Amino acid sequence: MKRAKSILSNRMNFVELLSEGVKGAVIGIDLGTTFSCVAVMEGKQPKVIENAEGSRTTPSYVAFTKDGERLVGMPAKRQAVTNSANTFYATKRLIGRRFEDAEVKKDIQPSRAVNPDEAVAVGAAVQGGVLAGDVTDVLLLDVTPLSLGIETLGGVFTRLITRNTTIPTKKSQVFSTAADGQTQVEIKVHQGEREMASDNKQLGQFTLVGIPPAPRGVPQIEVTFDIDANGIVHVSARDKGTGKEQQIVIQSSGGLSKDEIENMVKNAEQYAKEDRIKKERVEAVNQAEGIVHDTEAKMEEFKAQLPQEECDKLRELVAKMKETLAKKDEMDPEEIKKQTNELQQASLKLFEMAYKKMAAEREGNQQQSTETESEEKKKEEKN
Repeated sequence: MKRAKSILSNRMNFVELLSEGVKGAVIGIDLGTTFSCVAVMEGKQPKVIENAEGSRTTPSYVAFTKDGERLVGMPAKRQAVTNSANTFYATKRLIGRRFEDAEVKKDIQPSRAVNPDEAVAVGAAVQGGVLAGDVTDVLLLDVTPLSLGIETLGGVFTRLITRNTTIPTKKSQVFSTAADGQTQVEIKVHQGEREMASDNKQLGQFTLVGIPPAPRGVPQIEVTFDIDANGIVHVSARDKGTGKEQQIVIQSSGGLSKDEIENMVKNAEQYAKEDRIKKERVEAVNQAEGIVHDTEAKMEEFKAQLPQEECDKLRELVAKMKETLAKKDEMDPEEIKKQTNELQQASLKLFEMAYKKMAAEREGNQQQSTETESEEKKKEEKN
């Protein structure tokens, strides 16, 4: 009841003051989150009042020194870094929140992040301390600025070492030949972030020779990328069947500047959609060509066990697939995948029939052989 009377009394006093008119100078105050400002009416024109430093705006900072002195505005802001515990600013962002609020705690926690503009200089100084022996508890790790890999079938860039991998590092992957009877493979080393090798920077190339002739996909070629602590890249290719090996040493990662590296990364992001479609098309074509090759090889191998009518149907699907591959640059990857799946399912069904027929014939031959041996044994016993 007393509180209600007090509020009513204050309102009546305010109304009374308004009715009497404003007496004396009136100032306008903006208590901003980052800056504050004060203005006063001089005649009919407002005038901003300058602070003690001569500035028209004052930083919304308040600080208390160890001696108990209170600092306001720019003096408080200048010593904020060295006296962060007793400096207050942007308090309007915290008004109305609870102390345990995550947003409040985020601003209270000290920031230990390095200023990006100072990071290189700070890192160089720390590295100098490490080399001089003054710093022993800091480990600095270098990373690869861009992905490293090789060009594979269809011009696709296959990554072996991805961007920002810490060095030294070593990665290996097994590849195979793309054609029947292939006796050598060319290894083209590229650096970049695009999906197609031609859009990246070529660092070098070499050829592994002496591969024994074999059907495509049979030889096992192990490609290894080995980057030492100095950033020197060793790329090798080894035929796991014969043990023959060839390698190349790349002294630097292409000698690219920081701006060139950033530009390559931006281009990869800009053309990501187009590159993905290109890669999908190439992978679909590679799979389709592999299915066509395997189907024709198996049809020749099992021609004695396959029904002629079913073989003719399968040959029609193979011919249709080849027509599609002849127009691969114009075809939608999904259409290529659809036809490939249709051919694969048809071939699997037909070859399953051939395997069953071969198994039945083998079982019949074994049974006939067993019966013949049994009859011969009986004849010997009678004699």
